[in-house]
Amino acid sequence: WIRRIGWGDDCRRRNNSVNIKGQGLIKVKKSEIEIPQDIISFAYKLKELTPIHTARSTRGGWTSGNVSNEVPLLANFNVLSSWFCINTPGAYNEWHTHSGIPASGVIYIQTPNSAGDIEFREGKQTLTITPYPGLMIQFPGDLEHRVTVNNSDADRICLVLNIKNYLKIEGKKCQY
Repeated sequence: WIRRIGWGDDCRRRNNSVNIKGQGLIKVKKSEIEIPQDIISFAYKLKELTPIHTARSTRGGWTSGNVSNEVPLLANFNVLSSWFCINTPGAYNEWHTHSGIPASGVIYIQTPNSAGDIEFREGKQTLTITPYPGLMIQFPGDLEHRVTVNNSDADRICLVLNIKNYLKIEGKKCQY
């Protein structure tokens, strides 16, 4: 259920593309994951149960508490913590890192057009990626990143991960 795309490569999935802007010196690992159909309703159910919950970097959106043991999609990952992030129209995430974490990642679940890009910054270098549903990006926990404003009329939903090490992908098999 996972297919490797590669490190810093431009990639395409069906008619969706990852728009990469930058000089390519910042390394991120990109993969594709099949998203279970019920995961969107699960994220909204969590939001109903805990309507006021935000992370330090979230502005105008919502984040869940740790869902590492509640999401079957994460069973093959070496997850330290994970949470849903629902960025409503106008919401964004400020520049931040996941200090003290070996690796972080994000799985995009719902990404309407103009729902915001993820940007990485290291020194004077920046890398911008326009995500699509099913895209997974892994990156060093101390790599500074942000999510730009959701300019769409719909919610952007992703699952954020703090992981012990990068997931190695060979064919469709997950390995650590």
